[in-house]
Amino acid sequence: MDADERRCPSCGHDVISWEVTCPGCEQVPWDTPQGRRVLRGRRGWSALMENGPLAALLLLALVLAVLGAISGLRLLGVL
Repeated sequence: MDADERRCPSCGHDVISWEVTCPGCEQVPWDTPQGRRVLRGRRGWSALMENGPLAALLLLALVLAVLGAISGLRLLGVL
């Protein structure tokens, strides 16, 4: 890490490591390794939130299908 990377670009506060947020402004610059990890995490969470309701609906349909099959087998006397 270079000497200029140890200062927060937002508030100028001294930062020992960018593994945590800046103690002054509670932010991480996006051009640091930790900042890129935060961005990747947010993109992953965003994709989950966009596709989450569809995935939840499909999972619910699968659970209901399995429960229906089990109750159908019980009615037939198989289980």
